[in-house]
Amino acid sequence: MIMVVSTMVIVLVTVSLSGALRTKQTRIENNQIVRNAFEGGLDYVRDLAARGILRLPQTTAQIGIGSAKVTMTLTDASKGATINLLGTSITTPVAASLIKVDGSILYQGQTYRLQAIVGRGLLNTVWQCAFYDDSSLFTLANVTSNNLGTGGDVWIDGNATLGNGASHIGGNLTATGTILAFGVAVDGSKTPNSDGIPFPNVDDKANNYKDVALVKYGSNTTLNGYVFPAADSTTGYPVVYIDGKLNISGSFSGSGVIVANDDVTITGNITSTGGGHLVIITTGNINVNSSVTSVDGYIYTKGTLNIPSFASPTTFTDGVVANNASFGSTVRFNNDPFATNNPVEAYKLHLPGVWP
Repeated sequence: MIMVVSTMVIVLVTVSLSGALRTKQTRIENNQIVRNAFEGGLDYVRDLAARGILRLPQTTAQIGIGSAKVTMTLTDASKGATINLLGTSITTPVAASLIKVDGSILYQGQTYRLQAIVGRGLLNTVWQCAFYDDSSLFTLANVTSNNLGTGGDVWIDGNATLGNGASHIGGNLTATGTILAFGVAVDGSKTPNSDGIPFPNVDDKANNYKDVALVKYGSNTTLNGYVFPAADSTTGYPVVYIDGKLNISGSFSGSGVIVANDDVTITGNITSTGGGHLVIITTGNINVNSSVTSVDGYIYTKGTLNIPSFASPTTFTDGVVANNASFGSTVRFNNDPFATNNPVEAYKLHLPGVWP
């Protein structure tokens, strides 16, 4: 009997230890899965920050990784902010641009909480916008964004006054000053008194572009379409440089950049074919003829984008970055997310603020 009882005790102890070990091992495995899921969430936040499309204040970001659901609350922790991290109050360096990430991870019915500090990345990029204006905007014209369903954020560096009730912003409307848009539908957030996005600078003669140009033309050049050669592994997509005024229209095949060191007049519709992306950059103004209905390309003007009165409704498909704007009739803006989703391609496209 003594031997039987001893054997039973040993068996019970062994079973108990085995169960405890299994519980401990399961807990370790679950913790590792949760940490891996949180790291995946942090990579997602870092990617948004690196591409300049993380817009704070942004309350939460959510992502599913396997069977774990990660919810992250994002707080700007830049420039000497005082934050609570794991129960300890800390002050971040004054020179640092940081984000505090509070993670809530739901896994197998249990909620785990983790925290981290990550780099802020690009505050924002002008190329995330359907329309970016570096000056205050006052217009009575019908201004619409995202009519093509590709993106419709509008950003005004100054006061934004939209006086036409038929206007419709299909995204966020942000201004560094006031926003007056009575009766205007805004699908996203309406944010006045925001921090600004720096206007990307191109020098007065666009010398950087001239230095890498594949083809150079003199003043008073007319381009009615163009076939771009393939990208160069060193310089990216080809650059065509015009040392003066440019009249432009037609079909453009492949990806490339048109740079004019003076005013550009869009005399007719512009299309991009073959899956390519067109960039038009000018140190002067962009004047759009009244008959133009569609401009397919990323547009940058160091001067003013001019839409005349009584013009046909003009649709810009990829994104417009302007130092100033004047709208005499209906204008529609869209954003092609290709540039912000593909930073390497944005660099190869020589977009101001991304290249050089």
